[in-house]
Amino acid sequence: MGLVLSDLEATYQWRKYLQKRPFAHYLVLTTALTCALGATLFSVFNNKWSFNTAENSIHPDLATGKPIKSTPGGAVYPSYQEPTLAILLFSIGLQITVELSSAVQSFLSMRFFVFLNPMIFTIYLTHGFVMWTWGAWVSLACNGAGMPYWANLLVTLVTTYVMIFLLAWVLTPLLEFPTLALMRNLDRWTKEEPRAKRPTTAPFSKGIVLNRSGEEQPAVANGSGGA
Repeated sequence: MGLVLSDLEATYQWRKYLQKRPFAHYLVLTTALTCALGATLFSVFNNKWSFNTAENSIHPDLATGKPIKSTPGGAVYPSYQEPTLAILLFSIGLQITVELSSAVQSFLSMRFFVFLNPMIFTIYLTHGFVMWTWGAWVSLACNGAGMPYWANLLVTLVTTYVMIFLLAWVLTPLLEFPTLALMRNLDRWTKEEPRAKRPTTAPFSKGIVLNRSGEEQPAVANGSGGA
């Protein structure tokens, strides 16, 4: 969706188009915000009926081709790695909201988010590893020590996110600098004419490799030669 919006902006300048038409601008923005918030509520209110389970149950089962709800296992909640309509609506709605809402842009421009921005991808890569190693160990250790449930959750939450941010703070420069250098090289390689190739033996001639058998060298132009 980000690529689609980028193409709309580059080709049709859709944000300027909507800014000149307030009704269309707020209609699109309201629809996007409704999708983003509504998709979040889909995942929150799952006490008696689950939207994600109902949506997943109409998809075909890989083994039989029948709807999942018609298989012996019945309707099941989708696995975390499976795409869902709620996630799609949330992603599209949030992306459009950020593109069009000046209030959201101002909020995301706060100093904390500007500081956090370079570390976002590192946090994304490491949060699962930290939660399922450090977080799991802390939770079990607190439970074994007899801590109340609320204290267990609080200690696990605080220490896990401290660990995640520390890792991001350390690892981001190590990943960012070589990546930026690579991107600069790729940009230069695509814009500059490649340099002429040089032989492997440069600055020497190929004779340094081809005439290794000790054969007599041919005479030079001035008549002198050598064995």
